[in-house]
Amino acid sequence: MLPPERTKAGRDIEIEAGYDGVVVASGGAQAPFPLTRRHLFQALAAALPVAGEILRNPYRTWNEIDPQLPDMPIEVVGPLLDSDTGQAMVRSIMGPGCRTFPAVAALDAQEAARICTSVRNDGVFEQIKLLANSPFFPPNRCAGHVASQAGEG
Repeated sequence: MLPPERTKAGRDIEIEAGYDGVVVASGGAQAPFPLTRRHLFQALAAALPVAGEILRNPYRTWNEIDPQLPDMPIEVVGPLLDSDTGQAMVRSIMGPGCRTFPAVAALDAQEAARICTSVRNDGVFEQIKLLANSPFFPPNRCAGHVASQAGEG
């Protein structure tokens, strides 16, 4: 939402500029599994709190994050991080998931922002360029059913 603009009549108006959305999906025959923003942050963060310390992301499978999640490699295809959609993903998933960790609150604001917005670059997260009027995932990468809306927490 853009900030209100002042009209010649002196009244404020708001102009909707568009919407960003983030969809979590799994491909093939994989059954949906319940993901939270915290889980997604733990899967995607370059560094995160582990046992009270900020460490390089050690997680390679979903069940290392939460034993109730499947024993499957973490493989995420997403938008280019410098795109508007990539920034929406960081704001709507990474930030809220990061803030669930008390260790992040103990950091200074600049370090907390760095932790909360840095996405891993070790091959777990693959950035793709989104083209106008194209599916989010390349057709051969995801049969595409919605697994979960990234819930609170």
